[in-house]
Amino acid sequence: MPHRLEVYCTVNNCRYWEQGNRCQADRILVVSDARASEGPESISSLEASTLDATPTGTCAETCCRTFTPAGVGGREEGAYRA
Repeated sequence: MPHRLEVYCTVNNCRYWEQGNRCQADRILVVSDARASEGPESISSLEASTLDATPTGTCAETCCRTFTPAGVGGREEGAYRA
């Protein structure tokens, strides 16, 4: 049986947020804040797998790019949104 990674997130207006601050996204993309500010807002799975490394000095310099507002219809499989 595959191991399910537990990811906790307090952004409760994200479509992947569930009770207990658990993220239920199948895929998660985390980049540096510097890379996140460059855009684009949406990144496909293929694009995500080819991004350059974005090293940082602290966790405060990172950004989750998986966030999608709750209630947004239709999930593009494998898409990452800011």
